[in-house]
Amino acid sequence: EYQFVDYDAGVIEILDPESKRYIEGLPMTVKAKVKNFGLFTMDSVKLTALIKFKRDTTHVIESITETFYLNMPSLTEAEFTFADKLYPPLNFNVFDSISIGVFTSATNDTIQRNDTIYKNFLTIPGYNLQAVNTVQITEKC
Repeated sequence: EYQFVDYDAGVIEILDPESKRYIEGLPMTVKAKVKNFGLFTMDSVKLTALIKFKRDTTHVIESITETFYLNMPSLTEAEFTFADKLYPPLNFNVFDSISIGVFTSATNDTIQRNDTIYKNFLTIPGYNLQAVNTVQITEKC
Protein backbone atom coordinates (compact mmCIF):
# COMPACT_ATOMS: atom_id res chain seq x y z
CA GLU A 1 0.00 0.00 0.00
CA TYR A 2 1.31 3.45 -0.94
CA GLN A 3 1.31 6.05 1.80
CA PHE A 4 1.11 9.67 0.74
CA VAL A 5 3.60 12.11 2.18
CA ASP A 6 3.53 15.89 2.24
CA TYR A 7 6.16 16.52 -0.47
CA ASP A 8 7.26 14.00 -3.07
CA ALA A 9 8.15 14.66 -6.70
CA GLY A 10 9.67 12.32 -9.25
CA VAL A 11 10.62 12.14 -12.92
CA ILE A 12 8.26 9.74 -14.70
CA GLU A 13 9.50 10.10 -18.30
CA ILE A 14 12.36 11.54 -20.35
CA LEU A 15 10.66 13.11 -23.38
CA ASP A 16 13.78 14.48 -25.12
CA PRO A 17 16.08 13.26 -26.45
CA GLU A 18 13.63 11.11 -28.41
CA SER A 19 16.18 9.58 -30.73
CA LYS A 20 17.96 6.35 -29.94
CA ARG A 21 20.96 7.69 -31.90
CA TYR A 22 22.61 11.04 -31.40
CA ILE A 23 25.56 12.69 -33.13
CA GLU A 24 28.53 13.32 -30.84
CA GLY A 25 29.15 16.86 -29.67
CA LEU A 26 25.90 18.35 -30.92
CA PRO A 27 23.78 20.17 -28.34
CA MET A 28 21.18 17.87 -26.83
CA THR A 29 17.92 19.30 -25.50
CA VAL A 30 16.61 17.57 -22.38
CA LYS A 31 12.90 17.53 -21.58
CA ALA A 32 11.33 15.54 -18.75
CA LYS A 33 7.90 14.90 -17.28
CA VAL A 34 7.62 15.23 -13.49
CA LYS A 35 4.80 14.16 -11.21
CA ASN A 36 3.90 15.59 -7.82
CA PHE A 37 3.22 12.45 -5.77
CA GLY A 38 2.82 14.46 -2.55
CA LEU A 39 -0.23 15.79 -0.76
CA PHE A 40 0.72 19.47 -1.04
CA THR A 41 1.19 21.85 -3.96
CA MET A 42 4.81 22.37 -4.95
CA ASP A 43 6.06 25.81 -5.97
CA SER A 44 9.43 24.73 -7.37
CA VAL A 45 11.26 21.67 -8.63
CA LYS A 46 15.03 21.36 -8.99
CA LEU A 47 15.98 19.02 -11.84
CA THR A 48 19.36 17.60 -12.80
CA ALA A 49 20.12 15.91 -16.12
CA LEU A 50 23.32 13.89 -16.47
CA ILE A 51 25.17 11.70 -18.93
CA LYS A 52 27.07 8.55 -17.91
CA PHE A 53 28.89 5.90 -19.93
CA LYS A 54 27.24 3.25 -17.73
CA ARG A 55 24.01 3.79 -15.83
CA ASP A 56 25.07 1.92 -12.69
CA THR A 57 28.37 3.78 -12.17
CA THR A 58 29.00 6.93 -10.18
CA HIS A 59 31.14 8.53 -12.92
CA VAL A 60 29.20 11.43 -14.48
CA ILE A 61 30.47 12.76 -17.82
CA GLU A 62 28.39 15.92 -17.82
CA SER A 63 25.43 17.37 -15.91
CA ILE A 64 23.14 20.38 -15.85
CA THR A 65 20.88 21.54 -13.02
CA GLU A 66 18.00 24.01 -13.17
CA THR A 67 15.26 25.10 -10.80
CA PHE A 68 11.79 25.51 -12.27
CA TYR A 69 9.23 27.68 -10.47
CA LEU A 70 5.58 26.77 -10.91
CA ASN A 71 2.35 25.94 -9.13
CA MET A 72 2.08 22.13 -9.23
CA PRO A 73 -0.89 20.74 -7.27
CA SER A 74 -0.93 17.28 -5.73
CA LEU A 75 -0.97 14.33 -8.19
CA THR A 76 -0.45 16.53 -11.27
CA GLU A 77 2.24 16.23 -13.94
CA ALA A 78 4.26 18.91 -15.71
CA GLU A 79 6.85 18.95 -18.51
CA PHE A 80 10.13 20.78 -18.11
CA THR A 81 12.70 21.69 -20.78
CA PHE A 82 16.22 22.59 -19.68
CA ALA A 83 17.51 25.90 -21.02
CA ASP A 84 21.08 24.56 -20.98
CA LYS A 85 22.15 21.73 -23.28
CA LEU A 86 24.18 18.55 -22.87
CA TYR A 87 26.92 17.63 -25.37
CA PRO A 88 27.22 13.82 -25.55
CA PRO A 89 30.66 12.40 -26.39
CA LEU A 90 31.46 9.18 -28.22
CA ASN A 91 31.64 6.14 -26.00
CA PHE A 92 34.98 4.32 -25.79
CA ASN A 93 33.35 1.47 -27.68
CA VAL A 94 31.24 3.19 -30.36
CA PHE A 95 28.78 0.26 -30.26
CA ASP A 96 27.97 0.78 -26.55
CA SER A 97 25.14 3.07 -25.56
CA ILE A 98 25.35 6.01 -23.19
CA SER A 99 22.85 6.67 -20.38
CA ILE A 100 21.03 9.91 -19.75
CA GLY A 101 19.39 10.35 -16.37
CA VAL A 102 17.12 13.00 -14.89
CA PHE A 103 16.32 13.36 -11.21
CA THR A 104 14.45 15.73 -8.91
CA SER A 105 15.72 17.51 -5.81
CA ALA A 106 12.51 18.90 -4.37
CA THR A 107 12.53 20.69 -1.02
CA ASN A 108 11.20 18.44 1.77
CA ASP A 109 10.95 15.42 -0.59
CA THR A 110 10.87 12.45 1.76
CA ILE A 111 10.77 9.55 -0.73
CA GLN A 112 13.83 9.51 -3.00
CA ARG A 113 13.31 6.10 -4.63
CA ASN A 114 10.96 7.54 -7.30
CA ASP A 115 13.07 10.60 -8.12
CA THR A 116 15.29 9.31 -10.96
CA ILE A 117 14.78 7.81 -14.42
CA TYR A 118 17.28 6.73 -17.09
CA LYS A 119 17.22 6.26 -20.85
CA ASN A 120 19.90 4.87 -23.18
CA PHE A 121 21.03 6.19 -26.55
CA LEU A 122 23.85 5.53 -28.99
CA THR A 123 26.26 8.33 -29.88
CA ILE A 124 27.52 8.19 -33.44
CA PRO A 125 30.62 9.96 -34.83
CA GLY A 126 30.10 13.45 -36.18
CA TYR A 127 32.17 12.54 -39.25
CA ASN A 128 33.25 9.44 -41.14
CA LEU A 129 36.22 8.05 -39.22
CA GLN A 130 37.37 6.11 -42.28
CA ALA A 131 37.72 9.33 -44.27
CA VAL A 132 40.17 10.95 -41.85
CA ASN A 133 43.46 11.64 -43.62
CA THR A 134 46.81 11.62 -41.89
CA VAL A 135 49.74 13.74 -42.97
CA GLN A 136 53.21 12.27 -42.82
CA ILE A 137 55.68 14.24 -40.73
CA THR A 138 58.77 14.93 -42.80
CA GLU A 139 60.67 17.29 -40.53
CA LYS A 140 62.47 16.55 -37.30
CA CYS A 141 61.68 18.60 -34.24
